[in-house]
Amino acid sequence: MEFKMNEASIDDALKVLKENKEIKPFDLLAELENRMRKFRPLLESGLLVEKNMGSLSWIPSIPVSEIGWSTVNTTDQGDVPSEHRVQLQQFLKNIPGDDLKDKIQSLSNFYSNPASLINSTQSSQSQIIAETLAILTFFKTLTTIITHFNAASAGFSFESFLAVLLDGKQVPTNNQTIADLTTADGTPISLKLYKEGQLEVGGSYTDLISDIIKIEKMQYVSVTKKLSGESFDQSGTLDFYRFDFNLENIFNIISRSSLKSRNNILLPKPFLDSRGGSVEGLPDKKLAEPTPEEMESKFIEIFKQIYSSNKELIDSQVDPSKFNLEVFLDRMAYAKNDELVNRKPTSSAKDRGKFYSAPLIKLIRQFLVNPDVIPKIVKASALYKAANEANAVLRQKFARTEREVERQQTMNQIYFWGEDDEERLEVSRAFYENASPELKKKCLSISYGYTNTGHFNLTQKMVENIEALAQPTPGQIFPSGQSSVYIGSIEIGTDKIINMVEHAREMINKSIFEIFRDLQSLTQNVSGYFAGGLRDDSKAETAIENAESIGEKTAEVVGSGEAPSSPRIGGRTVRKYSGMGGQKE
Repeated sequence: MEFKMNEASIDDALKVLKENKEIKPFDLLAELENRMRKFRPLLESGLLVEKNMGSLSWIPSIPVSEIGWSTVNTTDQGDVPSEHRVQLQQFLKNIPGDDLKDKIQSLSNFYSNPASLINSTQSSQSQIIAETLAILTFFKTLTTIITHFNAASAGFSFESFLAVLLDGKQVPTNNQTIADLTTADGTPISLKLYKEGQLEVGGSYTDLISDIIKIEKMQYVSVTKKLSGESFDQSGTLDFYRFDFNLENIFNIISRSSLKSRNNILLPKPFLDSRGGSVEGLPDKKLAEPTPEEMESKFIEIFKQIYSSNKELIDSQVDPSKFNLEVFLDRMAYAKNDELVNRKPTSSAKDRGKFYSAPLIKLIRQFLVNPDVIPKIVKASALYKAANEANAVLRQKFARTEREVERQQTMNQIYFWGEDDEERLEVSRAFYENASPELKKKCLSISYGYTNTGHFNLTQKMVENIEALAQPTPGQIFPSGQSSVYIGSIEIGTDKIINMVEHAREMINKSIFEIFRDLQSLTQNVSGYFAGGLRDDSKAETAIENAESIGEKTAEVVGSGEAPSSPRIGGRTVRKYSGMGGQKE
């Protein structure tokens, strides 16, 4: 008769042993109970991988929640991370590497050759399993972020995800810094995620300069995605780049940035003529432009008014099962959706803030009764017109006043002296290069972009060539241990994860299957020993060997070090049983 291992059979056998007071054999069943119950969490975790599996359901699924991951509540005991963040941290903390570059290298090595995790580490079997699960969870969660969300939501969730990976924090919006997150050691990072070939490193020049004045550096991590496939079936490569703006290199880099972005470093003529002594005639700093979040709040208010006035017509053209006001505005993601709203600092005043037609058409299509109509029909829809009208009203509301026009004329006289654009830039850049650290900070605080709340912009080619742009005074443009701006690549996609799983399966399962085999043998021999009236010593001896093997292997898998020592009875290592819970005397 086949003897099946389960908790009931263990308890039944222990009960027989306990009630038979005349029998005092070495208590192998106590060992069996202890080891089976200690091992049960591994069974329940879904750790074992079935051969040729086509699903990733066994890999832990972390809820992709930008709010959940970034939430840290402050109490009298300090910062308390949210439940989602703790859950994600438990896995990502096991990814090998001291910083982002090292972790990307570990992930890339695992993708190419999962066995490298064994060959490159002296870790115990439990650590190898933990690192394998952590890496597979990383790939699965990152794939979900990149392929399941629109560009705006993916970007924000990616910030949260990277903050957890680096044991840091996401920086709240409107915090007077250009940083999106900080690492465990407090290093501020501004993160960019764009399609391959479309990368733009840019943003508020004023916020960047404020950071450089205060902490003298700002780290940029830029990621490009090159994907193929549609929707959830997308797969491809993420390339990572990293560099630091610092007090030494910032004028060099910005002076070679995109055409209009370069003017940010211009210094006023009176200041240059007096070798940094005079700032006479300089207008007060321009009030900062409204943030994207402030613009979004006003856009929603305007759009709701227009929708209310045209509700009957709009509702007649949209699918009621798909459209409602909140869903539409949520998918639009006005504040974060740079693919929809033209926020490029290089754009002219008449184009800045406008909607791009193609993304707006794509958005509106999702809600129409017939989503397959040609673009011309989409543009004629009441919903498309309402969105554009609301944005036009918004842009007009924040247009320049007459006083602001006069101020700009004064700025032009002070900063845009002479006829040669290149000469102005080089004079300002060279003056800054030769200035003391304190004078450099003064230059930053009166530079044209800082005084005029400008924006800066670097293209992908510029980022790839950042070391040359930073000359002749690059400072420490790369963190310690990094020699070039490119720091590695990561493959994402469900098909790629399944491929990794197939290669990692044997590494994950080997030790666990050995424990199962010994457990099966142990229960069969113990059962046979009792069924034979305690007369067949060979079964007892084999069971002892099984128990010792289980102790050693389970201790290794669960990371408890050496198997616990046991008392010796009759010259053999055994355990004494003193109750149904497996307690030992």
